[in-house]
Amino acid sequence: MFARLGRVFDGRILRCIRARCRRRSDEKGSVHGDHVAGIALRRGRQRHDARRQRSRGLMQGRQSLSRVSQPAGARGSAETIGLVREAQRLLRIEFGDNPMKRFLVTLLMIPALSATSFAAEISILSAGAVETGLQAFAPVVKRETGNDIKTQFNTTPQIAQRIAAGEAFDIVIAPPDAIAKAAKDGKVVAETQVPVGRVGGGVVVRNGASAPDISSVDALKRALLAADSVVYNTASSGIYLDKLFEKMGILEQLKPKTTRYPGGSEVMAHVSKGKGNEIGFGAITEIKAYEPKGVRLVGPLPTDVQNYTSYDAVMMTGTTSPDAAKAVLKQIATAAGKAAFTSNGVE
Repeated sequence: MFARLGRVFDGRILRCIRARCRRRSDEKGSVHGDHVAGIALRRGRQRHDARRQRSRGLMQGRQSLSRVSQPAGARGSAETIGLVREAQRLLRIEFGDNPMKRFLVTLLMIPALSATSFAAEISILSAGAVETGLQAFAPVVKRETGNDIKTQFNTTPQIAQRIAAGEAFDIVIAPPDAIAKAAKDGKVVAETQVPVGRVGGGVVVRNGASAPDISSVDALKRALLAADSVVYNTASSGIYLDKLFEKMGILEQLKPKTTRYPGGSEVMAHVSKGKGNEIGFGAITEIKAYEPKGVRLVGPLPTDVQNYTSYDAVMMTGTTSPDAAKAVLKQIATAAGKAAFTSNGVE
């Protein structure tokens, strides 16, 4: 577009010079045509040099304004800088005899360029169970909105503690109950809440270890009683396992050989370095993410006792980039956004 405008303006200047030469030639005779054209070109150069001198101060002002207009933390692109320079060149051609007009038009351009050309970085506090989905989702956000996402992962209890302590993020991803509590406390904007998906529980062992039979609830019970040790977390999925083992009548028998950790990553690290007949539990997404580091997913919990934890996303009230945060939340519901999560175990 800018190239076409440049050609149009260049052509306009040439046509003006030629027309001026023809008019003067008609008045003084064709013999003087070349002489008149030469004078017109020399005068044009003189005016151009004068305009350059007058506009130097204004150019510095425009550069300062461009720096001021860029929001904190924003990142400009080479393409944007090129567009600005080309626009300034065209303004010099169009409003060459009036540098003030060029300056005023540049002022009008700055807000539009700032709004569309500088990316925001959206901070997200998220449950670790959806980490693999968020990793796949980040390129979707970048492609569709130009924004980046920066994520911190914690367990649900830790997320609740950080929110209650007043830590500020743009978006929170957590189970609906945790979000409801945050909304009641005025920490999140409830009307921006969107579903992300649900994650099921699975059984994990270290690489090289024998896989236990978990084809049924009875088979899982026998495998747990025969295990040397059992490992799982103290987060929401671990609370469910406590209730499940109690219902199965084996909770007290398992306690002496059970190790608990706050989060899934600690469970995976323990299992990867474990010994003997050890069985671990965790979110399927966390297990899959840790497989390259020495663990193996045996399979999901038996259908009769499978437990899904749902996760929603919501904007925090303290966000400094509400429009960008809403744009990220909107992408979760798109086909590309859903595919990023479902392809990584977040149903």
